Amino acid sequence: MRHFHYPLMCCLTLLLLAGCAKKEESYNPEAASAPVAEASSSKSGGSVPTPQRTLAYVHHYDFNVAESGVKPAYDAVLKACAALPADCTVLESGLTTGDIVRADLKFRVSPAARTPLVKALGKSGEITRSSTTAEDLAGPIADTGKKLAMQQAYRDSLRALQAKPGHDIDSLIKINQELAAVQGNIEALSGEQAQLLQRVDTEIVEMQIASTMNQNLMKPVSESLQKFGWHLSWAISGIIIAMAYIVPWGLLLMVLLLVIRKVSRRVRGRR
Repeated sequence: MRHFHYPLMCCLTLLLLAGCAKKEESYNPEAASAPVAEASSSKSGGSVPTPQRTLAYVHHYDFNVAESGVKPAYDAVLKACAALPADCTVLESGLTTGDIVRADLKFRVSPAARTPLVKALGKSGEITRSSTTAEDLAGPIADTGKKLAMQQAYRDSLRALQAKPGHDIDSLIKINQELAAVQGNIEALSGEQAQLLQRVDTEIVEMQIASTMNQNLMKPVSESLQKFGWHLSWAISGIIIAMAYIVPWGLLLMVLLLVIRKVSRRVRGRR
């Protein structure tokens, strides 16, 4: 009997050890957490969402170029913008010639298109001033999104109410009027939201091109000589205008002096 119990006890011991090993393997924390991580990864698409931009940037650049290079620089930056039709839009452009040669430009660009525009002008001159300002639109974007969601939920409730049977004509008219008003609010809020998102997705670039370098020292003298006749005519016209005021007042003063002189003579004669 003893020879029979020893093999049986050994078999039972081996079975118990195998069962404990299986239990430890089934409750392994790393193995249990792996499927959860894979599931969460598959739900999120395997990528972490990037935060939304909320800053609207405005960049300003002052360029100093030779006087003869203002218009070529102006044309070069417009050409650079036209080469990026999907990323650059001209908002304002102006060129002034004459005594002061100057160009002013304003663009709405994508963040990647700002560098080509600056490089297009950097070849013609130098940047004398640059500045960047940013406006945080996180609050307006969030408020507009909340208002839009509320209006859309209200519209859905009205549609559900409209679909229910048993309404009289007055009730249907009121529901349709309210739906029209809500739809108008949704369109207005959608437009406002689109403008806010456009402001943060794009940037405003302002450029001023002026000529203050390599100017001719005799240019003021030559300009004065060119305008000598014009200034002379203005001076003569000023004299004529002054005479028009002086003549009547002079006559009036002469009459007053004569009257005063006669009166003083009579007073002296009586004495």
